Amino acid sequence: MDNEEPSGGPILIVDDDEDVGEDFRAVVERAGHDVLMAENGRVALDILLAAAPQPRLVLLDLKMPVMDGWELLALMRSYNRLNRIPVILITATTMRAASRPAFDAILMKPVSEEALLEAIQKVLSP
Repeated sequence: MDNEEPSGGPILIVDDDEDVGEDFRAVVERAGHDVLMAENGRVALDILLAAAPQPRLVLLDLKMPVMDGWELLALMRSYNRLNRIPVILITATTMRAASRPAFDAILMKPVSEEALLEAIQKVLSP
């Protein structure tokens, strides 16, 4: 992936583990993307509804306090202006195959920098 500023809005990282979120932020910013951070689904939803420009990708953890990743995803899919934003799930939870269509990509923690950047590039490529 090149280091030119990608077109579109920032990438929203949603993870309640501050250290994990900051690690992801560092990788994503080094790749040239702007980043927004949220510590749970409720904060993420507020950001998604208010941000301009709107995030073009969400990196989403599943298990979080206040509002988990499943709840956020369901709400995103219920809003016309949010339902097309791609979501990459990053989780330590084993996923059933039936869950995969809900996400544009799924990465299992721990995630390597290479795997994260590859997934982002694949999801954002036209």
